[in-house]
Amino acid sequence: MNKKLTFLIACLTATVFAQKAPKVDLDRFSVFAEYQQLPIYNIPLEDRVYNVYTEIADNISYRPDAQSITNEIIIHGWKFSDDRPTVTVNIRMEDFIEKNVSISNRLVEEKNKEGKVIKSYKLYKAISSYTGKSNVNVATTFTVTQETKPDQKGNNNRFLSSSSTKTANGEASFSVSQSVSIESKEFTTSYEAEKDYKLNRYNNYKLQLNSYINYLKSNVNKHLNAKFGFQPQEERFILWILDSKEEEGQIQKDAIEAVKTIFSEMKATTPISETEEKLQPLIAYFESLKNKYPNDDKGSKKIRYSAYFNLGKIYYFLDQPEKAIKEGQGLIENGYDKKDGEEIVKDSEKLMEEFKEKGFTSRHNASLN
Repeated sequence: MNKKLTFLIACLTATVFAQKAPKVDLDRFSVFAEYQQLPIYNIPLEDRVYNVYTEIADNISYRPDAQSITNEIIIHGWKFSDDRPTVTVNIRMEDFIEKNVSISNRLVEEKNKEGKVIKSYKLYKAISSYTGKSNVNVATTFTVTQETKPDQKGNNNRFLSSSSTKTANGEASFSVSQSVSIESKEFTTSYEAEKDYKLNRYNNYKLQLNSYINYLKSNVNKHLNAKFGFQPQEERFILWILDSKEEEGQIQKDAIEAVKTIFSEMKATTPISETEEKLQPLIAYFESLKNKYPNDDKGSKKIRYSAYFNLGKIYYFLDQPEKAIKEGQGLIENGYDKKDGEEIVKDSEKLMEEFKEKGFTSRHNASLN
């Protein structure tokens, strides 16, 4: 953040008297933030170790490389190792077969301007169907203890806090099956369609086998990361910027640009405290606008709207839903576009519930990989 902006923010936040709002329009400004999708199980960092074994049944033609499948099974935030893994994944491709082939046809009619059929003929194509099936076993050896915090409805009795244990020791299995059909191009005779099928049979099988393997890997990764992984995700969100030629408009443009720069440096595996510290002068600036423009005219309400809205979004992506809710409620009370305030409150309450249910306090957690 440049020294000029820091100085201006310091001056503005020190201002306590009300000012008349400049002529105000609001423009959207896009910002990107990175965070993690949180898993069901909050496993201690040192225990996030997994291993994968892949086996290919002998009856599968043109045998795929088992190791290449193993290498692409990734639990985000975990370390792949055979040294004391707490999650062991066994994948067995049971079969992939060409189940059926048939020649279909359709009648084509050509008509003149009066709608009379002047020519009719059939077109033929080959339809091949394939099925694949794999069994996946996931063995786990960990126990998670989570603290149950006081609820958010004013119950702050420390003696009502408790802890619960979520155990995942054992095994779970699931299957990954897929059936697909492919069609050849159309021919004027069934002989040509059959000939084309035979000519391309080998390549079609390999293509569909590779497609099924990708489907298998995708499903296994999705299943594992939903339970255990910390998959990074980038989200675009909107801040509102004042479109004004007066000094306040330029200051806010500088402030919003600074917010964008700071969020662009955010990493899903970096503690959120680093980003929060950098944002403190910007937070103070937006907070100062609430008191600087307290009047009920439309311009003042718009400026306060941008302050509440921007702070709500900033706090939400700083993993501070309680503060975001407060800003959302302030946005509702401000009276200009209450729906945005309701949306901030709803999203923040959902995030609070996710933290409580899964035992996390942040969507920014350290990684072993």
